[in-house]
Amino acid sequence: MNIIKHFTLFIFLLACLLNSLAHGQEQQSKGVKTIKHQFQSKAAKQTISFDVILPWGYDKNQKYPVLYTTSGGSRIDMLTYQTDWLSHVEMGPMPAMIIVQLPHLDVESTLHPKFISASGVASPLTLNVLKNELIPFIDKTYLTYEYKVLEGYSSNGNFVLYAFEQSPTLFNGFIASSPALELDKSGLVDRLSKLKYSEQYQDRFLYLSLGSFVNNAPLFENIKANFRQQAFHARFANYSQYNFLSVASLSLTDAMENLFADKTPEIAQFANAGRHSVIAYFKKLSQKYQQPISPNPSLIDLSFYYVERNEGEKAVSTMQYLVNSHPENTFYLSRLAKIYEQLGETEKSRLTLQQGIKLATELHNEDALTYFKGELSKL
Repeated sequence: MNIIKHFTLFIFLLACLLNSLAHGQEQQSKGVKTIKHQFQSKAAKQTISFDVILPWGYDKNQKYPVLYTTSGGSRIDMLTYQTDWLSHVEMGPMPAMIIVQLPHLDVESTLHPKFISASGVASPLTLNVLKNELIPFIDKTYLTYEYKVLEGYSSNGNFVLYAFEQSPTLFNGFIASSPALELDKSGLVDRLSKLKYSEQYQDRFLYLSLGSFVNNAPLFENIKANFRQQAFHARFANYSQYNFLSVASLSLTDAMENLFADKTPEIAQFANAGRHSVIAYFKKLSQKYQQPISPNPSLIDLSFYYVERNEGEKAVSTMQYLVNSHPENTFYLSRLAKIYEQLGETEKSRLTLQQGIKLATELHNEDALTYFKGELSKL
């Protein structure tokens, strides 16, 4: 059964990125913080520099999962904005994550610089630096969960596939958005087309999308056919009908929704056992992701699901639980008022909206105040 999506009514966004910062310095916009790091790599025998982007509301005493990205230039700006948007409220498709920009490594090659990454020439060295130097540095410098995701787009997407093949336990999720499969010179595509499933791929997720370059299509289909036959946990998306530049943002959203799909479970499964089963489910989910995953969005969905089934008492008690647990949260009051309205209990909806007006006034929350007054005027 399709569950109605309940989106937040007032959004406090967007985070802003800053211009490049001097080494060792940090600056902060409305929540997003970019920090430049640098160290001498023994593996690469060169000094490497990279950015770390901390999420909106970053708390240095709290742990975060980490998204490692190959993106650079203007795309890192887009990726930062997009992940900030997708994670800025608890009902978003992904959690807030620390973003680490993989460093550029100088390697000897006769290839044009734009083809080096896609060819696979730099992949072994990049994986060595990532595994043995960069990830340990990040885990030592910041509070991080073990849950990690690697993503790359176009020419840099081939490295994501290489890392999946060579070191699948290094990351929990691998996102390759429209990789330049035809430009690989290392035999990677052929190996992936014959790759056998093993225990090391258990609980590992691969996302692979196809862009508009026609020569990539048969290679994409070969990998897809093998992975489905071998029962890898993977999602394949064909965006060949879209503009090539659009694929980067489309793929990231689709990948995150599928990677964290169990954050938005089918609500019908909780109908009989009620809110306690929702809370138990998310407690188990929090153990999987090694971080707190809020059950509240699903509790809201459960409440409205009960409304659809004409189980008004369950609908009210489920939403009232959220209101009681978060007495200064105007959003939950707004949802309780809507529950009463949909149940036809207009007077109780009116009283709840008046309660919301009082709370919003105390909190100086003008957006919430405007909403409550607007809804009250409709009753």
